[in-house]
Amino acid sequence: MENIKFYDETTGETILFELIDQTVIDGKKYLLVADEEDNATILKEVVDDGYEITYELVEDDKEFQKAALTLMESDEYDIEI
Repeated sequence: MENIKFYDETTGETILFELIDQTVIDGKKYLLVADEEDNATILKEVVDDGYEITYELVEDDKEFQKAALTLMESDEYDIEI
């Protein structure tokens, strides 16, 4: 599995996530990831003007729910909202 390092600007800590799945919704890429304690979350890919790719937590409830429902369609894993 692929790992992603996520730097939390609020806490100043780096979190290592394991990539579980990904999907594209309305042209935006979303990643389902899990931390070392198997807590899952969804990250959104953000590309800046210089084409640098970063990831941010999906904080908008409607956007999160839409991504979660799409990712829940997989039979390879079970996730709960």
